[in-house]
Amino acid sequence: MRAIKQYFSTIPARDRVEVYGFLATLLDSGMNLQNACGLVAGTLENEAADRLLGKGQLKKSAKLYRYVEEQLRLGQPLHSALSGRVPDTEAMMLMAGDQGSLKDGLEAAARSAGSASDMRNTFIKGLLYPVGMFLLLLVSMNWIGNNLLPTLTSLIDLEDWTPNQQALYWATRNIATWLPIVVFVLSVISGLIMLINRFVIGKPREFIHGIPPLNVIRQVTAATLLTTLSSLIMAGETMRGALERMATATTSRYLEHYIELAMNNIRLGRASKGPGRAIASKLFTPWIVVKLELYSRGDAGEFAQKMADIAADARQNAIKTIMGFSKLLGTLMLLIVAGVIGFTVITMYSITASLQAGAGM
Repeated sequence: MRAIKQYFSTIPARDRVEVYGFLATLLDSGMNLQNACGLVAGTLENEAADRLLGKGQLKKSAKLYRYVEEQLRLGQPLHSALSGRVPDTEAMMLMAGDQGSLKDGLEAAARSAGSASDMRNTFIKGLLYPVGMFLLLLVSMNWIGNNLLPTLTSLIDLEDWTPNQQALYWATRNIATWLPIVVFVLSVISGLIMLINRFVIGKPREFIHGIPPLNVIRQVTAATLLTTLSSLIMAGETMRGALERMATATTSRYLEHYIELAMNNIRLGRASKGPGRAIASKLFTPWIVVKLELYSRGDAGEFAQKMADIAADARQNAIKTIMGFSKLLGTLMLLIVAGVIGFTVITMYSITASLQAGAGM
């Protein structure tokens, strides 16, 4: 039992998309959820018995479906069976589906998991470029410090180098000394950003939320709010109920501030002019706000579908912002690498010119 819980609690978002989508398809075909889980578990167990490669993964998946089948047989709803094994937002969508259409709840959870997977992959890709450039910087400096500069010191004593040239020599020869300091400084900066993200909200935050990397947090938060809200409504929840669930589940004070702002707008009656007017705020870009206000027509279901489309736009904005910030960091690292190599070349020419001048005398 513990192994099954641990497995699903760490299951990747992309795999959750497959689980939700598969169950929704089986429900759409008219199958009972409990019977569907049992059928999938049995099929996976048979496949695992005939496989040599990938058997372990198939067995884990089979245990998951078998566990869900057992919980459903005991009378547990799906969201309770998966509680603690999926994110709270997805569990809320399944709960809303249990109260309405479970198929809609599964599809909403699949959209949410897919969005989480896309954002996670974007973060990873965004980090790879600047990290790769930083590693290139370290490799370049290490090679220069251990292969090139020692040769130059044999030609001209280090004491006769200019201060900048001596600084280059020290930096390339003492990477193990300054690298931990750089890591510590970056950790302090990261901690400061986390503190700002947690405690600076409202108008003070809106004054600075265009500054990197706070602009990344803003776009990701906006996409999360719209994606989760639209998915909950499409799963059968009311807008007010969806916002209340999100306010209870979120651990982000930044997101919570805008959820409470939307709930307050609903209490003030601003949703009477369209639900989009209630949730529109400075968290979103001007174009997202325009779309929320223009598409605030029709019933809640129609608006939820339109909001899902707007959420897709918000996710694209978030992805562009993440990649833009990554490109900025990567370009900075590239300039530093080019600067180190360029200054090394200048140092070589300077020392060579000094030797030639000395020989001419």
